[in-house]
Amino acid sequence: MYPEGLEHLVVDDLLKEGSTVWDEEKLESLLTEEECREVVRIPVGRRHMVDKRVWHYEKHERRSVASVSHRNDNMYWISIWQLKVPPKVRAFMWKCAHNALAIKINLVHKHCGNNGLCSNCGMQEEALEHLMFFCDRAKLIWFSCALSYRPK
Repeated sequence: MYPEGLEHLVVDDLLKEGSTVWDEEKLESLLTEEECREVVRIPVGRRHMVDKRVWHYEKHERRSVASVSHRNDNMYWISIWQLKVPPKVRAFMWKCAHNALAIKINLVHKHCGNNGLCSNCGMQEEALEHLMFFCDRAKLIWFSCALSYRPK
């Protein structure tokens, strides 16, 4: 999940010392030009805070391949990552497949909210399937776009 040798890197390591400004020189030494552009667009809080790792899938707070994916679907992901689409589209697809989007039901499960109802309709839980396909607003979007998918 991490580039080799960077397992212990935290956000603070990528900021100018004692500030909340990205250290672009450090970023350029670790990332591609495109990745650097993406990172510097991420807003950093105004207050300097100590980073902490949060990963609830492992007892020892260490992320592992097994904790991220329980089956070997390498070929599938290789084809996703090679799609000629913007990186954020590939990242979105990965997040959808791993139920890692900040949708209401996920936030409630992580104790970051108390209302899991859909922000659009308020009728059902804001689960990925509902938000992407079954909510009336999602159906309108699918119906009006040029793609051939028509949810029931």
